[in-house]
Amino acid sequence: MNKVKDGESPNNISPIIKYNLSDGLSALWMGDLETEFMEKVQSNIKMNPVGILFAPHHGRSSGKVPKGWLDQMQPKIVIIGEASSEHLDYYTGYNTITQNSAGDITFECDSTKIHIYVSSDKYRVSFLENEYQTNNFGYYIGTLNV
Repeated sequence: MNKVKDGESPNNISPIIKYNLSDGLSALWMGDLETEFMEKVQSNIKMNPVGILFAPHHGRSSGKVPKGWLDQMQPKIVIIGEASSEHLDYYTGYNTITQNSAGDITFECDSTKIHIYVSSDKYRVSFLENEYQTNNFGYYIGTLNV
């Protein structure tokens, strides 16, 4: 907190916000937390499995989630935010949606399915199931069954 008072980066006072549907989807947004900070506190905080993880620090390498937490969370999808591509960590080994390419992302959630729409008509992923959804949320790229 003193670093923030002294005008330094407030990134590591970011909240971690969890969205959860009863018996269904959970999504975790980790703000602008930085890797170094997460590594210092990870032994004190247990993470639960999540369907969608919004990568901290806009997906930058400087905000890479420690392996111990990733192992606990077992995210089905990692959303990588809008940072310059040369600074991103692409979470190799995980299913990802990259906002730089996908544009706006909309999640239509119910307890067992997440239909995913993006604003780019050219964006595609191969890990989602095609349930041929049509809606006014953008371009349908597939469904995650949870």
